[in-house]
Amino acid sequence: MRNINPGTWLAYILLLIPTSFALASNQYSPSRMSLRKILSKISHGGAQAVLENGNEEVSITRSNLYPTTKSESVITERIVGEKRPIKVLFLSADTGGGHRASAEALGKQFMIQFPGSTYELADLWSDHGVLPYRTLVPTYKRMSSRPWEWRLFYHLSNTKLNEVGANIHSKLTCYGRIFKRIESHNPDVVVSVHPTMNHIPLSVTRRLSKKLGKHIPFFTVVTDLGSGHCMWFEKHVNKLYVASDRLYKLARRRGGTPPENIVMAGLPI
Repeated sequence: MRNINPGTWLAYILLLIPTSFALASNQYSPSRMSLRKILSKISHGGAQAVLENGNEEVSITRSNLYPTTKSESVITERIVGEKRPIKVLFLSADTGGGHRASAEALGKQFMIQFPGSTYELADLWSDHGVLPYRTLVPTYKRMSSRPWEWRLFYHLSNTKLNEVGANIHSKLTCYGRIFKRIESHNPDVVVSVHPTMNHIPLSVTRRLSKKLGKHIPFFTVVTDLGSGHCMWFEKHVNKLYVASDRLYKLARRRGGTPPENIVMAGLPI
C-alpha cells in the first residue's frame, strides 16, 4: 500500500471506530460498498463518494484530505514519502471525559501508523487564558452539578453574537501567549477535540506555518453526536470530522465549512 498522509489516517481511524456511522437520521446513509473497498479506493487516490445527502457529496479521498496547493503538496509528499515520525498536538480541556478520551484514542493510532511519533495534549485556556477562559474547567465542573445552570449557559453562549465577541476578545487578550505555546511544541499536525479551541488556534497554526516554512494541517474532531456548539465549526480548517447528519448540517449552516472539508465518521473512543 502506498504511504498515506496523517489526514487520511485520521479518516481511517475514525471510520474504524466501533461507533462509526452512528447517524442522527436515515437521511444520511453510508455507501453500500464494503469498508475494505472504501479504504482501498482512498489509499489508491480514488475519488469514491462514501456518503450522499441530496445534491451534496462527502468524498473521503487521498486528494482532498490534505492540502492541494503546490507548495503544501511538495511538503506533504516529502513527509509522506519518508513515513517519518510526526509530532501531533491535541487541543482539549477536561470539561467532560469525552474530549480527552478522543485525543488519547487518536494519539495512539497516530503512533501506530507513524512509528516513533509523539503526541501531547494542551489546555490552552487554563494555561494561557484570561478571565473568563482560564476558569473554563472549574466552571464546567460546577455547572455540571447544576443542570439548569449548564443548560442556560449553553444556550446563551451558543449564538453568533457570543461567538464573534468571544473570538475578538480572546484574540486581543490571549493570541500572543497561545502563539508561543503552540510554537514551543513545533507540531507537524494540530488536532482540536474541544469546541473552544478552534478559532484562535487555527489562526495561530496558519501563521506559524508561514513562519516555519512548513504546512501544519489543522483538523477538528467534533466529539459530540446529536448536536454541537457553534464554536466547533470553522470555515478554514483542513478537515472537520463529524459523526452525524445533524452535525454535518450545522457545520455547513453555522460554520460555512465547505462540504469537501467535512468528513462523516464515528466518534473516537
